[in-house]
Amino acid sequence: MFKKWRASSQALNITLTVTATQSIYESFAADSVIGGLRYGHTTAGHALGCAAALATLDVIEREHLVERAAELGRLLLRRMACLMGSADIVDVRGLGLVGVVEMSSVESAARLREQARHHGLLVKQQSEAVVVVPPLIVDEAGIEDIARRLLASTWS
Repeated sequence: MFKKWRASSQALNITLTVTATQSIYESFAADSVIGGLRYGHTTAGHALGCAAALATLDVIEREHLVERAAELGRLLLRRMACLMGSADIVDVRGLGLVGVVEMSSVESAARLREQARHHGLLVKQQSEAVVVVPPLIVDEAGIEDIARRLLASTWS
């Protein structure tokens, strides 16, 4: 098992699980210098990683980014709702700051993705879905701009 947690682009923790036979374990345990299989990693609980994680959490709390994501996500969804009824659009939905436009086919989703790119909007295509995920620091003007570009992409 290998997992890695990241906060503010600094590794916060790495856990590595190793399975060994009893004889291998005993050979490490018998070594007077090593003294057995020890747990510890360069970045586990590293002060810089922990400080970065705590600073990130402070910003999220201080600037109420979770609450703002919910509020601005509702605005994004209201603006995206006008896409319903457009050719090839099956559904428009979202949760928080994640907006999804479900298309009738993979090909129509690819066309919308390319048109969005042409209009300066980077979106992700996942099969028939086109996903819009603005950053947590987006403001109302940014949401309006995203909606405008997405709407223009459906008319192209």
